[in-house]
Amino acid sequence: MNIMRKIIISVLILLASFAGANAQTLGIKTNLMEWAAFGTANLGLELSAGNHVTIGINGAVNPWQWSGGRSSRGWGGELEVNHYFSYKYYGHHIGLFGHYADYDLGMRKYNFDGKLYGGGISYGYTFVLSDHLRLDLHVGAGYDRLDYDRNSVYTDPSDIVRYGHETKNWFGPNKAGLTFIYVIK
Repeated sequence: MNIMRKIIISVLILLASFAGANAQTLGIKTNLMEWAAFGTANLGLELSAGNHVTIGINGAVNPWQWSGGRSSRGWGGELEVNHYFSYKYYGHHIGLFGHYADYDLGMRKYNFDGKLYGGGISYGYTFVLSDHLRLDLHVGAGYDRLDYDRNSVYTDPSDIVRYGHETKNWFGPNKAGLTFIYVIK
């Protein structure tokens, strides 16, 4: 069983364990920054685990490929736990998150085909827009590891020039969002 399957099953079991608790609230969310900046379709679920804590899972996919071998293809997921200082889905919150992505990015000269693993801590503020609608602004910082193959940009697979495998480690900002949340009480 691969690691992503284990993570998804673990998250589903964790979310299901809260299904019978009182005062459950479910939020369905999407990050507008991902839609605007990269054209990345994304959707997430956030389940309350008490009056101040939520547990969320997010997924994203980007299938774009343009002429000249340029592309922005990939998919990814994130698991997060947030602690709200006032009440769930309102006000200041801090969190822990972990994310994974599988990507194929074609730039001007190079194509980067690889995986990203990482996580960190986050801070945000959630505004109440209506009984069911929230706007969450958040940023995060932590560690990301990128393992990828660097190739030449190509239009035909027979034209590929392989430059080798590279690994990069990053400490710093690795999460940002302007997220709409629809809360189901």
